[in-house]
Amino acid sequence: MIASPGGFSTGFFPWFHEKIGQKLKKQSPDSVLGENIYSYDTSLLNGIAETIITVTAALLPATSIVVLSRLREEKYKDQMTAAFALFSTAFAIALATMTKARRIEVFIATAVFAAVNVALFVGV
Repeated sequence: MIASPGGFSTGFFPWFHEKIGQKLKKQSPDSVLGENIYSYDTSLLNGIAETIITVTAALLPATSIVVLSRLREEKYKDQMTAAFALFSTAFAIALATMTKARRIEVFIATAVFAAVNVALFVGV
């Protein structure tokens, strides 16, 4: 449980409970512990996290392919460079926050991701 009164605890968690959390399982008398403090089954939250991670893992490479393929023309050279940087950064952040990968593993995977994008769309 998050005890600090910052961002997630005052913004995201109350919203999550109101819109999603309370609808995912039956309420029990001990589920509401106090104002804006909620107790959830960890398997429920793990399932939600796994779903978000899986969707991100599927959409990030596919989105980069679609966007970069649209920017292949010479007049979009600057936008393509920015897109390479954006997708590589998003990939690295996703790996770092959604996996237990070490920094070196994130670095290597991001380098490979960028190299594949360059090879596909620049024709190296």
